[in-house]
Amino acid sequence: MTRDGILEVLWTFCTQSYSQDLERAWIFYSGHGTNLADTGGDEKDGKDEQISPSDAHQHGHISDDLLHRILRQFNPNTQVLCVFDSCFSGTLADLQYRSLRSGHSTEDNKGAACPSNVICLSATLDRQVAAETDVTEDHRAGGVLTTALVETLYAYSKANTPFVLTNLLQEVRSKVEQRKFPQDLVVTSSRPLDPTLVLTARPPPDGLLRTTDRPGPIRRSYQRQARKQTDLGRGSRSPQRPSRRAARSTTRQTPRTAT
Repeated sequence: MTRDGILEVLWTFCTQSYSQDLERAWIFYSGHGTNLADTGGDEKDGKDEQISPSDAHQHGHISDDLLHRILRQFNPNTQVLCVFDSCFSGTLADLQYRSLRSGHSTEDNKGAACPSNVICLSATLDRQVAAETDVTEDHRAGGVLTTALVETLYAYSKANTPFVLTNLLQEVRSKVEQRKFPQDLVVTSSRPLDPTLVLTARPPPDGLLRTTDRPGPIRRSYQRQARKQTDLGRGSRSPQRPSRRAARSTTRQTPRTAT
């Protein structure tokens, strides 16, 4: 999706959180990520984390500062859950609190107060790249976090189990670690997390989860573009997401018509 397309969807979703009085909102991004020198002086590592739209080489990336400004505008009564399966995504939402393995929260970014109710699940620390793995037996590739999340949600759906935040995070983190890629799941939030929070008591339709277990032609086209683009601002090639079976996955995928 293009930069303008992503921003339009986010702003529309933000408006709907008020007009439709949304109880919950899920925002999911799986794609390329990068980092550039911080220009605002608010980053501990001196870099702004960014996501890369399909036209980033023409119209630029979307920075964590911009994402944070958008997330701040959501209805405070709407529970917003963001998932970023991309490189360098640890603090992509620039939120104030970080969740520990125990389920409790620690204040990690005092200057990032946000009036909205946001939880962000990121695939990596700010210094790490996000790997890909086989999603299905016929080797369709997908991000490690995406794969772990889909597997967990599908299992919960089949068992008709409520999505309790702590249990969900433990399951997803365990599945990520089982794949033994050098990336660490990061959970941040705008408010201290309640370990007993139920994200939804009604699992989504079975068919919805089944359709998310493969990248589809849009993602495959985007990955090809992202790997060719130049990392703006550094004059070097953008980092690629490591894949154990990238070549085999690409050759075995059959383009589908997006619906």
